Amino acid sequence: MLHTDVIFRLHEANRSLQFAYSLIHESMKNNSELNEEFVCFHNMNYSYFIESAIYRIYAVYDKLANLLCIYTNTQEEQNTFERFMRHIANVPKNSDLIEIARSIFNTEEYKELAKLRQDNYHYMTKENFINIRDSEWSNVYNLISASKNIELLKNIISKIMKLFSENPIQPK
Repeated sequence: MLHTDVIFRLHEANRSLQFAYSLIHESMKNNSELNEEFVCFHNMNYSYFIESAIYRIYAVYDKLANLLCIYTNTQEEQNTFERFMRHIANVPKNSDLIEIARSIFNTEEYKELAKLRQDNYHYMTKENFINIRDSEWSNVYNLISASKNIELLKNIISKIMKLFSENPIQPK
């Protein structure tokens, strides 16, 4: 079910960020380098969990686009949040959902996350190519960006879940 998929992915993003925060805390407590602390496997360090959260949050945005299509009666195939927003950009809708989505789409936090996702998708993760100290700063900046995007999503997801509880429609 599409509605629960959004919640599940957001939960996984939160868990990823929780692991990242925990590993940063462990590094401070042990007075060790950030990339020396890991969970289960050697490469599962704080950076891995930050990138994991970014992918999951962006997946939430894309699932959200599919839900917005349902609730706004907009027909779009293989939708992404960005494509949905471009498609409805010039459509004057007097819908709370559209207004919330537009406000999210226009934030610097969303734009930064979209750029991060594009860079990471094309394997241009800058943190892999820069000095380790700059990389640590950049990863923590990405962690904050991911956290802010989760906060941005709270209002629209709450609204969609309220609509679903009142009228449990399913995707066709």
